[in-house]
Amino acid sequence: MKIERCQTQNYTNVEFDTKFRKIKPTFKSDIHDEFISESGNSSDGNHIIEWFLGLATTAGAGIAYFRNRKARIAKQIAQNEKELADKVKTEAQKKLDKLKAEQELLDKQLKEMSNNISGKQTTSSVTPAWASDVSSKKTSTSSNNGRTNINRTSSQVKMSEKNKEYFENIKQELLKSIDQSYMNADSKKSWTKTINMTINTLIHNNNNMEQKKQSLDMLKKEIAYQVEWAGKWNDLEKQTVNLKETIEFTAVKSKLKELASKKGFARILGYQTQKDFFNNKLLSPLKNNGEVPNIILMYGPKGTGKTLFAKAVANEGNVNYMHLELTMSKQEDLLNLKNAAQKSKEIYEKTGKNSIIHLDEIDGISYSDEYAEIVNNLSKDFHATLIATTNNPRQINTKIANASKSEKIYMPTATKDDIASILKYVLKDFSVSNMDYHKLAEQAIKQANGAAYSNASIYDIAEKIVEQHYAKFMENKLKYNVTSNLEKLSEEEIIATIKDNLKPDISKEVLEQYKNVF
Repeated sequence: MKIERCQTQNYTNVEFDTKFRKIKPTFKSDIHDEFISESGNSSDGNHIIEWFLGLATTAGAGIAYFRNRKARIAKQIAQNEKELADKVKTEAQKKLDKLKAEQELLDKQLKEMSNNISGKQTTSSVTPAWASDVSSKKTSTSSNNGRTNINRTSSQVKMSEKNKEYFENIKQELLKSIDQSYMNADSKKSWTKTINMTINTLIHNNNNMEQKKQSLDMLKKEIAYQVEWAGKWNDLEKQTVNLKETIEFTAVKSKLKELASKKGFARILGYQTQKDFFNNKLLSPLKNNGEVPNIILMYGPKGTGKTLFAKAVANEGNVNYMHLELTMSKQEDLLNLKNAAQKSKEIYEKTGKNSIIHLDEIDGISYSDEYAEIVNNLSKDFHATLIATTNNPRQINTKIANASKSEKIYMPTATKDDIASILKYVLKDFSVSNMDYHKLAEQAIKQANGAAYSNASIYDIAEKIVEQHYAKFMENKLKYNVTSNLEKLSEEEIIATIKDNLKPDISKEVLEQYKNVF
């Protein structure tokens, strides 16, 4: 026997009689509580030869061990992913701060250099040396002196034109490097202006060529550094965008984890009819000290959230929760119910809290008169309600179906409103603001063509929509060098993914089995 307790349970000191604590063969091994899904398959629990009992017990323990280990590993992976994202984000911010500081320093140095060059221009004559020499000479009447002055002037003009061409070529190279760099438009415009001004100044000032070349080398180094810095900045921006996109994409995982961590009905999206049923039949009477049912039978196809609802009801009502597992022994099933009922009574006497006893697959119980007597007096004598679930209501013993103070609730497959609620919860942060989620739900129901979906399949398709959107964006980004942010999901894209990937997993034939059962 296995009894699990809800987090709302306060009473922990009551122990079963030690004679019932020996290991018993169970009908099934523990199955991890998946997101809105049920565990296990039904069984008739009838006679199985004794040697199989030991084998089933050993296998169940082994499976439980490996599943628990898998859960721990998954938890560690999630923690490592978060730590890695935080580390990458921190390192990216440090790089940004460092590059900004370097940019400020370079801007300061460039300003000083420009001021120095401008200062030299204002204090020096812009008249070329050869022109100054010619104007300072007296006009000679001698033909020899005249030829000498003309030759000197021609030589100086020739040298000046050659230097000008040299500087012009350097200017074009610098302008080309700026134009082909990753600088933004404003930076390119500013640097183009700086290059033109600086080169023109160097051409027309009276400094010697050595000084001009030193100034030109300073400008070339500065431009080269700025071009390199712009490239690094561009790479860093790409890394930052990629990190942002990764965080946006993994946010869907966080949303599902957040939902799974919620308690009570907040954990279940949609299913308002079923929530209202439990509020009226059980939770409200508990709150107001009214009469509560002995047993509530929840029936419906597998994957409609019956097990999850039982736990949510216990948490919503702030009552003690116990989970009973079906065994292969009629006597042990009866003993388990007796012990759970007695424990419920003791808890009520010490804490004033009622209990919910949850039993999956009640269609496998070998129902006896003694079992029926306990069920029929649960609420009155033991302050407990049995919430029993089944995928096979037609196989339930008639004494259970007709128990005293019993209630029955059908757990259907997700309706249009339920599907819309799930899709909206998962996709809202990734979709355009005017998304019509009911239209998406209509598309899903239409293509089911009379069949239906388990809740898990709806969550799966919502997650797949985001995954495919992200994968497509990254493929285009790598192929076409796209640098824009991750775009919002459009209605057309979501519908296309639903058409291609969502398949009904509950057939028409299965749904027919639940019509007119009671």
